[in-house]
Amino acid sequence: MRLTLVIALLALGACGDKKKAAAAAPDAGAASALSVIATCADVKGEAQVRRAGKPYWEPLAEGGTLRDGDWVRTLSGTHARLEFLQGGSLELSENAVVVVEMPEPSEVPAGVAPAPRVSVESGEVQAVPAEPKGEEDELPPLLVRTKDGNTTVLQPQKGAEKTAFRLSASDAGVAVAVTKGRATFRSGDSQVAVPAGQAAVLGEGAAPVPVVLPDFPASIAPGIDARLLFEEGITSTRLTWAPVSGAVGYRLQIARDFSFTIQARIIDLTLTSFTMKPDSKGLYVWRVATKAPNGLVGEYGFARRIFFEAEEPRELLLGPEDGTTVSFAGPPPSVTFTWQGAAQNPTYRLMVSRALDPQAEPVVNQVTTEQRADVNTLQAGEYRWGVYVDGKVLKPLFLKPRKLIVKAVPRAVVKTPSKINKWE
Repeated sequence: MRLTLVIALLALGACGDKKKAAAAAPDAGAASALSVIATCADVKGEAQVRRAGKPYWEPLAEGGTLRDGDWVRTLSGTHARLEFLQGGSLELSENAVVVVEMPEPSEVPAGVAPAPRVSVESGEVQAVPAEPKGEEDELPPLLVRTKDGNTTVLQPQKGAEKTAFRLSASDAGVAVAVTKGRATFRSGDSQVAVPAGQAAVLGEGAAPVPVVLPDFPASIAPGIDARLLFEEGITSTRLTWAPVSGAVGYRLQIARDFSFTIQARIIDLTLTSFTMKPDSKGLYVWRVATKAPNGLVGEYGFARRIFFEAEEPRELLLGPEDGTTVSFAGPPPSVTFTWQGAAQNPTYRLMVSRALDPQAEPVVNQVTTEQRADVNTLQAGEYRWGVYVDGKVLKPLFLKPRKLIVKAVPRAVVKTPSKINKWE
């Protein structure tokens, strides 16, 4: 009995010692949680992480945490979005490799608020800095580490549009393009303002020099909202675009969604065409950017959709005919659009735009369950129109958008005599 009591007292003493130790030193799990600087918010495909100091890669799933010094890579056809705990995000295209860090205060230039730092080892990354905490606060910067270990500060400037960047790894260094807004690039003692549509290469020890991004190529074929028959193992189509003067190549992006996040592929080419072989029916979207001699890649052009269908596509639009001119004098005319019905009696969406693509800033965006729509709001001008089966993905009923010209003409001038002075 006495032996049992002694053991119990010893156990209580040991428990007390453990509680004192726990109070004296922070919990290992809590310390680990404090070092988390980002999370994986979304993965479409297969992404991997290599923990700081580890020699191997492991799967990175949605909700996974990232700590200081972790490497992240996306495999072929993969898109991943990382979100920093302090705010801001990175979107990785396929075959991209980045390192996320939280630098020490001594590694950050004087006067710069602490912020996450990213190193782009390969591939293409879209970056959005954090939001300010208050309206009067300075916009949080994005820090980029170059190959020489130095840090370049990408400081967004206040304005109407939120600043966004595209970071691309190249032999010369990290090419940083401003895709939205305006920013100041600060490296060492030098700094330069870079507006949207310009970029700079962050090389080893070199001050950033902004240059204008090359224009994007005009897409030629297939046409807007093309519909093609899909036959497994047989179907292919040739994507073509116009050449850009001074270009050394082009970057083609293909995906299964309009946001270019599902099965997104990036293909670098020197030609102005590419033979695409779809692996299944459904929607594909493509766009092209220009590669300049200095290693910079311009903005992507307008995306085009291709629908590969199980049955031979049919033209279901009825009227007006392609190229019809409607003249009017006075109020805008009433134009009647008609089409044949699609299977399963769906809801339709009529779209009319001044652009070549009916979905680009449409002036008419009308939903109906009927097979006709009357519109009396079109002003004089040239339009493209089309009808779609409504839904998350708009499915066209046409083989190509139709052109409509609305033309204003002067009122007929009728002369009426003031009086009759002669009868015959």
